Order: sequence, then C-alpha cells, then structure tokens
Amino acid sequence: MPEAPHIPVDGYSDADLGAATAMLADVFASLALVPGETVAFVDASAEAQVADRAARLVGLRVVRLGHAGGREAIAASIGADPPRLVVCRPGDFTWLSKAAFRAGVGWVFTLGTDRTGSLLERAMRLRGP
Repeated sequence: MPEAPHIPVDGYSDADLGAATAMLADVFASLALVPGETVAFVDASAEAQVADRAARLVGLRVVRLGHAGGREAIAASIGADPPRLVVCRPGDFTWLSKAAFRAGVGWVFTLGTDRTGSLLERAMRLRGP
C-alpha cells in the first residue's frame, strides 16, 4: 500500500494518525471500492480528515460537501453524481442516508467528532478482538 502524504491533523500524533489511516483504509478495501471511485465526506472535522487521508491512500476520489448550502444542496450534489460511499456526522444520518440511498449510494457511514460512529465501529470489527 502506498504511503499517505504527511499532513498534520489536529488531535492526532503521527503514530495515531498512521494507525487510524491504516485502519480506515482497511475498511474502504473491505467494501471492494475500486481506485478512482468517489467517496463523499459531509464534514470537515479532524476525524473526517483522517478518513479522507485513508480514502486517498487506497486511490479513491474524494469529494467534500459542506453544510454552507444546506441540506438541499448536499442532497442535490449527491443526486447529480452519486458517490459509492458517503460519510457524515451522526446527527445528519437520518436525512442524508435517505437522499443518498435514493440516489443509489451503496454505503452511508457516520463519523463523529469524538472518534465515534459507524465507520469506526466497522473498522473495529475488522480488527477483531
């Protein structure tokens, strides 16, 4: 696996950043995502930056969708060019997953700013006990 470029992420030591990036890269690989496919992040937290780094590490195309335009703009962006996977804040899951699944998105995961969410839960299951 190629090495991710070193970009500091607030709240993560270099060792933690490397481990978190590898763990999330394993999740993306387990979903059989193909290099060049699109993943969308609807957040700009440090945790989302780590997931972004992991996605790029495995060759995925990353799209960042901000909240500035509101829910309608996010849903329209996803509907116009559906990514294979969307990562959002836990509080956005209900409305965003409906829009994403209507558009044909394969997976919607959550990622909280406190290092929680379904994306990390899946990563922990892959790592085992």
